[in-house]
Amino acid sequence: MSVLRPVARARDKRTDIQALRTIAVSLVVLFHLWPNRVPGGFIGVDVFFVISGFLITQHILHEVNAKRFSITAFWARRIRRLLPASFLVLFVSGVFVVFVAPISNWSQWLGEIQSSIFYLQNWNLAGAAVDYLALANQASPVQHFWSLSAEEQFYFFWPLLVAISLWFANRKAIFVAILLVVIASFGYGIYLTSAEPAIAYFSTMVRAWEFGVGAIAAFLPTVQGLRRQKLYFILGISTIFAAAFLINTETAFPGLAAVIPVLGTFLVIVAGLNSGVMSRAISWSPIQWIGDKSYAIYLWHWPLLILIPVAFKSELSLASKFLVVLVTVVLAWLTEALVEQPISKLQVSKWKIFALAASVSVLIASLAGLAINSGKQQIDSELQFGKLGAIATHECFGAKARASDSSRCEASTLEGIYPSLNVAASDTPVLPEECFSVKREQTEASYCALGNRESQIKIAAVGDSHLAQFAGALNAMALKNNWKVDMYAKGGCPFSFAVRVHDALLTETCPAWVDNVVSKLNAENYDLIVTSQRSGVDWVNGNSAAVSGLAKLWQQLLATGNEIVAIKDNPSPGKNMVSCLISSAECDSPRSKALAFDPQVEAVQLAPAVALLNFDDVYCDASTCFAVIGNAVVYRDDNHLTDTFARSLTALVEPRLNEVLQANR
Repeated sequence: MSVLRPVARARDKRTDIQALRTIAVSLVVLFHLWPNRVPGGFIGVDVFFVISGFLITQHILHEVNAKRFSITAFWARRIRRLLPASFLVLFVSGVFVVFVAPISNWSQWLGEIQSSIFYLQNWNLAGAAVDYLALANQASPVQHFWSLSAEEQFYFFWPLLVAISLWFANRKAIFVAILLVVIASFGYGIYLTSAEPAIAYFSTMVRAWEFGVGAIAAFLPTVQGLRRQKLYFILGISTIFAAAFLINTETAFPGLAAVIPVLGTFLVIVAGLNSGVMSRAISWSPIQWIGDKSYAIYLWHWPLLILIPVAFKSELSLASKFLVVLVTVVLAWLTEALVEQPISKLQVSKWKIFALAASVSVLIASLAGLAINSGKQQIDSELQFGKLGAIATHECFGAKARASDSSRCEASTLEGIYPSLNVAASDTPVLPEECFSVKREQTEASYCALGNRESQIKIAAVGDSHLAQFAGALNAMALKNNWKVDMYAKGGCPFSFAVRVHDALLTETCPAWVDNVVSKLNAENYDLIVTSQRSGVDWVNGNSAAVSGLAKLWQQLLATGNEIVAIKDNPSPGKNMVSCLISSAECDSPRSKALAFDPQVEAVQLAPAVALLNFDDVYCDASTCFAVIGNAVVYRDDNHLTDTFARSLTALVEPRLNEVLQANR
């Protein structure tokens, strides 16, 4: 039998494929609930991709053979099958976000619902994965739509590939085209997994070969003979489970590692097991039932896993995890019975299907947009309380509570905490409109213009995001003291000749950016350079290289007449502090763990002319580093200060900067 002849069997439902679906969705759910027990359970998604490639290609080939292949009819069937349930989950998730989630999450979470409604969530997450400012984003209730987005993009592209192949040649060209896609996508995936692993994971182009392998299976005859079928089936299932337990989140994935689950799924499909004891075992009704409901189970499990802890303000316990599984199964059953099956029986033209899908998509996206705008207005209003007026100037608010006479602040009349936990995660510096975010690939020494641009006193603020977190405070000080401040900040790039262990792109661009900034600083003749950098990170060649590389840079700047003030980094609690405070857990951290290695401390010994501002005793007492200080929430995520708390440090930073400036006039 020719490999180019579509040989898909005529059975309406293959019990082996339903069993594969059960395995795939079970691995994904178990991984999300117990990641340490099933470390590679996320490969269930790859199993789904191969299954989709096989079934869709099988269906298309039958239509091609029958000379009734229609691209628009194919798209209409996919919309009717998949979108009603996904629209329901997205709408319900959006409603629950508005009613139970902190307002600070609305913009990200509802924005992801908008991306998901148009099946672009994978590209949204790919962009966020390489956006340093988005790295602290919390997982949204619809994050799992990335795989559905990649699959929908496949459903859009695949029939076009078939049509183009038929237009230029014949049916044999379809196989050749698919084979070329598999080869190109696989090669690109290996490259991108090494160069940009975060993007590779979500990329449709990288994942296309997995669908393609399933498509190739649609051209192959199933294995003949029960013994060989059993052998292929056992090898395939064993390979899938091996991947689920040997692969983990530290594995370079998809890359070469994705071959394991893809190959396992391919072997099960071509085995075509349809008789014998094993076939009867996988035909067991509970296995088939879960396979039937696997799509709805996948849709519902993740929103429940994210929103239940938010609603009850506590982390998932063992009992609540089992509750998530139970509710997921019930909702999946109801979704199939009340949504999927009734809609599948409706007699509606394909053009009405397109119109309805577009209308509902726009409606849900518009409602999400309205909620996002409303949330932003509420955030802007609430964030002002801790930055303006009596609260901000109170002698015991924020950092001032630890810097003042402690007995006086123990009797403070301040009440509540600022910003409120509902908006604290959004408490970032508000910068002038002309400011920008330095891109990861950028090496040019551009800056954000703060303060009084007409001033003769010029200050450069230079560093990574732990310098940029002081932008609001620096701008306020600059406007008050008539300073001109140029902020050179690149997320993930410490201002040092030492190199931080990071992804390939930042490892390449950071040294070039640092060199260009050094040249700019020497050319601009600044009155003062203020710098800071994140502590507790890994360094190429270790901590000693971090100290010597930083000291070398400082010594070079000092030699050309620059004055430098370094701000020792804040403690790193290692967990999202806003989420912790919302859950009413114990959020203070042991001082011994929170104060991580900061090369600035030792570098000052080699460059003593640098003034180091150390606020360890503001953040911490002898044993504990605090989550709330002087009624101010200290952190907006797991390591960055809220703008409110950073501004409260102004009372301690401003006198030191003025002292250095006056000493050198």
